[in-house]
Amino acid sequence: MPYTLGDANGDGRVTISDYSAIANRLQNATPSRFIAPAADIDEDGEITKADLTALVDILLLREGADEVAKAK
Repeated sequence: MPYTLGDANGDGRVTISDYSAIANRLQNATPSRFIAPAADIDEDGEITKADLTALVDILLLREGADEVAKAK
């Protein structure tokens, strides 16, 4: 099944909802729709706090790029 790295909830977008899905998984409360390979952002074979940090980086970079595009 194809997936986008970071799209842990499989809704086709990488958003703060994916952060919540990964955080829930780390607290042993796996959401009903959870795509583990997409949540393993650093691709080390485990879902850890490092993946949350990597997702924040992705989200902040995207937001920054959106702001630059709006300014043009």
